[in-house]
Amino acid sequence: MGAKTYTIGELARLSGQPVRRIRFYSDEGLLPPAVRTDSNYRLYSEDDLARLDLIGALRDAGVGLDAIGRLLRTHGDVRDVLGARLAILDAEIAAKQRTASVLRATLALPHLDVDTMRRMTLVELNVRRCVQR
Repeated sequence: MGAKTYTIGELARLSGQPVRRIRFYSDEGLLPPAVRTDSNYRLYSEDDLARLDLIGALRDAGVGLDAIGRLLRTHGDVRDVLGARLAILDAEIAAKQRTASVLRATLALPHLDVDTMRRMTLVELNVRRCVQR
């Protein structure tokens, strides 16, 4: 008897992913079906279900589809992908914290008007430029 296969609907139910998303991943080459029936229906294997779970976990971690595709094609190290995503997130958090600091400083000023806000915005832009260098 052959290996267990799943229709796209069954795969959606088992994975918790919408059928439409699974089709998209399939069309993008991230999750090609294991088999196509004579009627051209997609059938997926247990390995495909595991692959879909990995794609979902990486997407939940904020990893882009291009990076996921490269990882799956090259059998790369998931740690490298997640490490890169973490570095990006850390940079985004630091940038948001700088913005929050400028906003706090602006709100703490005794006199707040449009000109003061413009000056504080310029301060924030200059801080960003310095950090990016």
